[in-house]
Amino acid sequence: MKARTMIPIFLVILISYIAIHVFVGRSLIQSLHDTTWARSITLAIYILLGSGWILSSLLIRNGIDGWLVSSLHEAGSYWLAFFFYFVLLLAVLWILHLAAGRISTLQGLAGFFSRVARLLTAGGLALAITLAGAINARGLIVREYTVPTRSLAPTGAPEAVPPAGEAARIVFLSDLHIGTSTSPDRLHTIVETVNALRPDLILIGGDIIDMSPEEDKEFAAGTILRGFRARHGVFACPGNHEYILAPEAGFSWISRTGIRLLDDEAIIAGDYIIVGRRDWAAARHGFQRTPLRAIVQKLTKTTNSRPHSLIVLDHQPRSLDEAAQAGARLILSGHTHHGQLWPINWITSTIFENSHGMISKGDTTCITSSGVSVWGPQVRTSSRPEILLIRLARE
Repeated sequence: MKARTMIPIFLVILISYIAIHVFVGRSLIQSLHDTTWARSITLAIYILLGSGWILSSLLIRNGIDGWLVSSLHEAGSYWLAFFFYFVLLLAVLWILHLAAGRISTLQGLAGFFSRVARLLTAGGLALAITLAGAINARGLIVREYTVPTRSLAPTGAPEAVPPAGEAARIVFLSDLHIGTSTSPDRLHTIVETVNALRPDLILIGGDIIDMSPEEDKEFAAGTILRGFRARHGVFACPGNHEYILAPEAGFSWISRTGIRLLDDEAIIAGDYIIVGRRDWAAARHGFQRTPLRAIVQKLTKTTNSRPHSLIVLDHQPRSLDEAAQAGARLILSGHTHHGQLWPINWITSTIFENSHGMISKGDTTCITSSGVSVWGPQVRTSSRPEILLIRLARE
């Protein structure tokens, strides 16, 4: 999708966001007692929270930061989730209010669905959901999958067996969003958790940074990422967020952390060919994706070694059939966050064949992670932050 196409989409979303805030805000103000100071204070707080995340994000992107901007950014991010559920619950209560007025058996409940009652009920429930989602977003689980080694062997190749017949251990994570959603302490926890799993390979499925390299002076994320340890190395593919800022500078910064970034490139690591796909967002910057077969053929022409099993890193789980037809035996993706906020996961499950979890396409295993972090609201209600431990074991 070209950048010029994104502008009207962004404007539609922004106008809709403002319009919903105006509509709900008008109802909220009218529900208050006719006290000028109470309405004024409520309106000021409402406007500040409603614009907080967008305003602070623009300030941060232009190099204006500090505790006040950071506090506004954090409060605004929680407001996004709260307001989402507040509006959703208001809509449900409004429908019940209409039903109570039209269905005789429910008319006795009409008083429970007055405008003030609806606002208070929706607000209380939305607050509870937001708090629970905020706690969930701060957690981190290790989800394990076992993939038989025979299914990883390409056609005509010998079975890829780990040393001494033991299961190879691949750790996969995605969507770190360093700079907006992942603090230094959180990043330390992620690195320590990954290393404790004693991986043979660490693979990262894109959306690593949401900041320019210049912003890392105080954060020191690059230093923390250098702490990853794996026998055969650390490899990543770019995500769409790597293209939001200057891609070349971002790619260079990632490479300096010790992570080998594969942008439509292939490399041999242990018994496997690792291919990192260029993200679909690259098309907005004039870069097209190379066919997967061409990427693999380019590597195999320069190597005379025995056949290797093909593992594909592709940030968005959109090209599963292409990868399967090219002989990939394991496809690892992220991007979806599995919706992050329920019921948005219903939408991502409609858009993507595999929004979360593991599916099979013939001999190809496709795994999509919900990611280790969040984007926008610091809240997660449709999934849990996760690191994946994938064991490539004998059948």
